[in-house]
Amino acid sequence: MKKNRKYIWILALSAAIVYTGTRSFPVSDHREMYSPQQEEGLRVGFSMVEGSNRWVTKTYEEISSSVAGIGGELIYHEPEENSRQWQYQDAMALLQEDIDYLVLLPREESIISDIAKAAEERGVPVILVSRVNRVNEECAATISIDYVKEGKLCAQELAQALQNRECIIVEIMGPDCSSIAEDRMMGFRREVQEHPNMTILKSIPGAFDQTIARDLMSEIIRANPRGTFNAVFASSDEDGLGALQALKLAGYQMEKDVAIVSVGGIQDAIKAVVAGEYTASIESGRGLGYTVSEIITRLEKGDDSSRFFVIPYRVFNSDIGEQALMLQMY
Repeated sequence: MKKNRKYIWILALSAAIVYTGTRSFPVSDHREMYSPQQEEGLRVGFSMVEGSNRWVTKTYEEISSSVAGIGGELIYHEPEENSRQWQYQDAMALLQEDIDYLVLLPREESIISDIAKAAEERGVPVILVSRVNRVNEECAATISIDYVKEGKLCAQELAQALQNRECIIVEIMGPDCSSIAEDRMMGFRREVQEHPNMTILKSIPGAFDQTIARDLMSEIIRANPRGTFNAVFASSDEDGLGALQALKLAGYQMEKDVAIVSVGGIQDAIKAVVAGEYTASIESGRGLGYTVSEIITRLEKGDDSSRFFVIPYRVFNSDIGEQALMLQMY
């Protein structure tokens, strides 16, 4: 690989979409770029240990579809546990399966170096999906998704919705083993500290699972008189939708009594936003698959000049309105 580090490309999915925090430049039209005639026979390994939920499924399906679009095959092992050790073993197993590229979404940044060295020994370029907003020199390319920023955007949406009114928040944190959930929570709490009218009343563990979040929120509702809190932050849409179910069953008038924000951008959350029952959902990782395929296409052509890619954000809130579901399809 060449050592040119000068160019930073930022992926934009659509000029019609408004997102926050990242200036972006279009790469190209993916319908033309990802022709089935390109790069036939490529085998692409993908290692991720975030468990099973709709965000994970959406991420896997998007990468798989985009790799198939350039004539490749995605090799993925269903995670048996969310741990550093399992992911290392998974990456080593993938490298034994005659793959041409390895896409790594690491649970911990500390695992990257060992995997990158093992991949280099086998001549396999690593495409890193990183929580850190900088290029990793050990990898062929770095795709940055800032989960901390996602949490920050959630707090900003609550601040906008509540204006200067007192904002008392129930926080659904996500699984203890999820580094993504931890980052989102960190970003949310940092931003809350910037707003004197915002306070976290209670933090409860979530599991990226609607049923568990619904039951946990029902307990909070039973233990606290109405009016004790007026906002919910969830580190995933699944948790946020579970909280919404519990609040509606308890007779709360959504958006009037309680504002809900979460991360994911899944369709059910966007429908709730359009229906006026949900304050905002921050879409996470949109376009990751297309970016992976763009990088592979360039590397196959011998072009490694662009090594750093940033996934932009898309905020679904009341300002987007009924266009939200249509926008999500593009």
